[in-house]
Amino acid sequence: TDRDVRLAAVNALGRIKDERAVGPLLKLLQSEPEPYSIIWALGNIGSAQCLDALTPLLENEDQYTRYQTRRALLKIH
Repeated sequence: TDRDVRLAAVNALGRIKDERAVGPLLKLLQSEPEPYSIIWALGNIGSAQCLDALTPLLENEDQYTRYQTRRALLKIH
């Protein structure tokens, strides 16, 4: 499915750790209902430009989103 392809691409970008992926990942983050892989990838890339987008997710109603966000932010700091 399209979602499976998207998730595979997000995971690959997180493993590659290329900061050029940050912009597209941040854009995808806005529309993904379950952004766990995107948050992981952004944390793995470790770019400070993700901070403004990730910080509000610490207040998300979904517990796993909050957990993944905390982990990502710890990697970035």
